[in-house]
Amino acid sequence: MKNIYIDECGNTGDISLVGANQQPSFTMSSIYFSSDLMKEILKVENFYRSRKKIQQPEIKSANTFKRQEDFTSEIINLIFDSNAPIWAEVMDKKYYILCNFVSSTLLPTFVLNEVDEMYKFVTKSFVDYLDTELALDQLQPYLIACQFPTRENLIKLVSYFQIELQNKQRNDVRDGIMHALEKLHEALLDPNDPFKDKNYYPAPDYTKQNNTLIMLPYVNAFASIYSRINKWSKAKGSEKITLIHDEQKQFDSILLEYKKALDTQGMPGWVNNGIFPYADYDFKQQFQLIFKDSKEISELQYADLLAGFVTKCVEAKIHNRISSKYEILFNKFLNMNINVSTGINLVFSESNYKKITTQ
Repeated sequence: MKNIYIDECGNTGDISLVGANQQPSFTMSSIYFSSDLMKEILKVENFYRSRKKIQQPEIKSANTFKRQEDFTSEIINLIFDSNAPIWAEVMDKKYYILCNFVSSTLLPTFVLNEVDEMYKFVTKSFVDYLDTELALDQLQPYLIACQFPTRENLIKLVSYFQIELQNKQRNDVRDGIMHALEKLHEALLDPNDPFKDKNYYPAPDYTKQNNTLIMLPYVNAFASIYSRINKWSKAKGSEKITLIHDEQKQFDSILLEYKKALDTQGMPGWVNNGIFPYADYDFKQQFQLIFKDSKEISELQYADLLAGFVTKCVEAKIHNRISSKYEILFNKFLNMNINVSTGINLVFSESNYKKITTQ
């Protein structure tokens, strides 16, 4: 039996409500801590505590990344050098918004039944272009429309984007987007359009209080992490695994329901058809998912430390302001072998991806 610990950084809830200005990226990380690794980690922690360099009762990346660079670096280096299985899913929230717009709204719903490499190429090309040409504030009308998913708002949204893109850089991708907008406009005005209004918007999630959440990166990140751990587990002989997540009162029910759906229904056939080579959405072995208070479990605190480290390094690399000590460690993570699904998955535009991965 192996326990894999999960925590996240940058979680602000429904992006359609709060936007992405304050925390531009979201990270979910998970790690398996061997008993030997935890002994070494706690030895380092006790050393720093004995010298009063760490005084807070709980290790939190928000407190240690800037104030305790030596401590953070020593712990992260221990983790990386141990060859512990690590999974990190990092996504740019603006890019995530645009992925939802392109896949759920811009491209016809029926195309999802014909997913192939060309569909992936077109989707990525559209998202990368929009990410380059549009500022985050220019996506606000789309976020508002998602809160009020009517056909009238969709028609207004199409007109809005046609105007915004009219004077942008002209190339084949921009022409393709304009053509897709025109086709979408025609479909919305067609009284025989077979798709309901809600089919043009991201599928919502629901809290325990039945509140609607339109755009929750939390769910997508978990699906990716879960499928990658599943692939890793099968390669290791399908070991029994318990996923232990930091206590999450707001979204725990959503994750549990989503995991249940993945376990019982899986994903469409095209998902496992080689399109995502480092993931396996065929969950024959169903892992247990439980939630625990990080105050009581050191492993969850260090899963948080890892998530915070990855998030802040990614953002620092994009803005070219990462410290040399952290950059060396982060590059070590980038170079880890991902042939069996472990490592870091970056959901960013092509330009930001290059900034993050340049060494």
